[in-house]
Parts: sequence; structure tokens; C-alpha cells
Amino acid sequence: MPTRKRSVVVYPTNQEYELSLNNPYLNHNEEEGLLLEPRQVIIPQELVERALIIDKLNTTVRVICICDVFMSSYYFVINYIVGGITLVISMNGLIATINYKKNLMCCYLFYQYFQVASRIANIYYIILYSHDDSNTNTTQGTLFLLDDRTLDLTIVSVLFVFQLIIAFFIRTYYSALPSYEDRENIRLLSNSV
Repeated sequence: MPTRKRSVVVYPTNQEYELSLNNPYLNHNEEEGLLLEPRQVIIPQELVERALIIDKLNTTVRVICICDVFMSSYYFVINYIVGGITLVISMNGLIATINYKKNLMCCYLFYQYFQVASRIANIYYIILYSHDDSNTNTTQGTLFLLDDRTLDLTIVSVLFVFQLIIAFFIRTYYSALPSYEDRENIRLLSNSV
């Protein structure tokens, strides 16, 4: 089902863009709910660019957050404390994509930065502490996926790259979300004027 679009005119160039109706740059007055049929919305150029980013990334970021909620639910079954914290943070990210709340997305962004840092720590641990030593007790548990250090390092490095890409998407989306001042810079015009 295609999303419904609304015409947006950029001031002062009078260039026209199409934005989805649920874009936070169009639905900026929370007391009135969805805007009452304006024919044109005048938005400064830099805000329209950010609104287009939100239209482009909204589905991707929402899918990332939904996957994170499912993984956090699994972690919750394993460990109530860690799983509960990650589940609340993941729900913050999902709610932020639905309601376009910058403060909730900020919490989720810091969580993503923590995930990137933990992936770096995993790489560091594998480089520093994984080596074949025949004098050690082999019955101790290991953190590694396989017995091959190179394969472990490759897998953890790929996970790091994926986490970095996810964090990039979340940061780009967070930067595009409107602040209160941004919402005030938008004017509505009707065709009857």
C-alpha cells in the first residue's frame, strides 16, 4: 500500500517536494493532531532535507528496532536484569520511530554506541587473549565461537561492521528528527489565501 503524500514548498526557492503524511515535519502540532488539509507547507530547505531523510529511513530503522526487541526478549528469558534493561531500551527505539520522539531515540542511540564499543572489546579480547597454549587446562570454557583464532576474529569483525552500520542508520535518523525549534520554523498555507 503506497503511503499518502503531501505537497511541501521550500521557501524561498518555491521548489516542491512530496512528504508522507505521517512525517513529523508535517504533523508538528500535537494539540491539533494531524493538520487540517493545508494545501502547502512552507519549510526551510535544511528542514526539508531532514524530512526526506526521515521518509527514507523510517522503515529501515523501525525494522532494526523490531529485531532488537525480539533479541532483547530472548535475552530477558536468559537474564532478567540485562534482558529487561535492553528490552526497555529497544522499546524506546521502537516507540521513537512511531511517535518521532527525539529523546527516546537518544536513549536508543547511546545503546547502539554501547553495542559498538562492546564489539570493539570482543575484537580486542580475541586479539589479546586467544592463543594456542598446550600447557593450559583445556577443560575451561571459552568465549570463542570455534577453535580457530582467525575464524573467530573474522566472525567478530563482521559482527562489528554490521553493528557499526546499524549505529550509522540510527544516528542519521536521530539527527534528522525535528527539535521543538525546527517545528516552529514551519508555516502552513491554504489554497484559499
